[in-house]
Amino acid sequence: NYAMNQKKVAVWNRTRKTAKEILEYKFYPNQKKSPEICINFLETTNSIEEVVHDSNLILLCIKAQSVYQFLKKYSSYLFSKTVVFCSKGIDSERLLFQTEIGDKFLNKNHLAVLTGPGFATDIIAEKPVALTLACQDKKIGNKIQNLISTSSIRPYLSSDIVGAQVGGSLKNVIAIACGITEAKGLGDSARIAVMTRGFTEIKKIGLALGCELETLMGLSGLGDLTLTCNSTQSRNFNYGKQLVYKKFNGKENTIEGKYTATAACLLADKFGLDVPIIKSVNSTIEGKISIDHAINYLLSRPLGKEIE
Repeated sequence: NYAMNQKKVAVWNRTRKTAKEILEYKFYPNQKKSPEICINFLETTNSIEEVVHDSNLILLCIKAQSVYQFLKKYSSYLFSKTVVFCSKGIDSERLLFQTEIGDKFLNKNHLAVLTGPGFATDIIAEKPVALTLACQDKKIGNKIQNLISTSSIRPYLSSDIVGAQVGGSLKNVIAIACGITEAKGLGDSARIAVMTRGFTEIKKIGLALGCELETLMGLSGLGDLTLTCNSTQSRNFNYGKQLVYKKFNGKENTIEGKYTATAACLLADKFGLDVPIIKSVNSTIEGKISIDHAINYLLSRPLGKEIE
């Protein structure tokens, strides 16, 4: 998308793919413009030093569970740069959000988060998307906002950097639950019930962490949750279906919700929060309970108030 809009982009990838190969692999038939337009604005390399040398902004798009080790290895190249975290997940081993990992290795004042309801296929195809850009430094946030906006990408600024990450991370766990609901044939009403009650659990954890309610109700929270829980483009939604069918495609390590579920349960326990959907998803993934047992448990819980 950025190269298509004539913004110079350098891509680090471990596979040594050329710019042409990446375009051939990632380009979609409904793309409005020819991929050849991108060539002059897209460079690829497997060297971190090369990719960051002349860059004024770094978009870090690797798996959430890999960020700690990545920064531990390469932080010396990134320390003086403005880094935007784009992965959606909580480090399950250390119970850290992406920027909390960044705080340990990078310049705290130059960190931001880009999150919200935007599938990669839509972004590449230049379909309109609205995203949350969270940054505590307003001046840096405005600079990033101008750099990453295009005719189809609209980033909205927020200063709630943790709140933006809570919604983006935990919605993946609820999406797994919605995928299970879909595969079990429980109906649209049940899926929306799971999504809505799941959002209540996200709010509980978010508010306990000091997030702003407005952030959770916005693009990075409710917006991203709604998209992920209702589309077969969602890897987490599809993973929920795979748990029911017991048919996996070998790419389960890219499912952020699979690992964030564990972290979410630990956070809930830390604050003494009741999050039955999140805990049921985690127990199902770990094989501690069956899917049918999880469903029966959730439907047989004592009745209570909608707003606690």
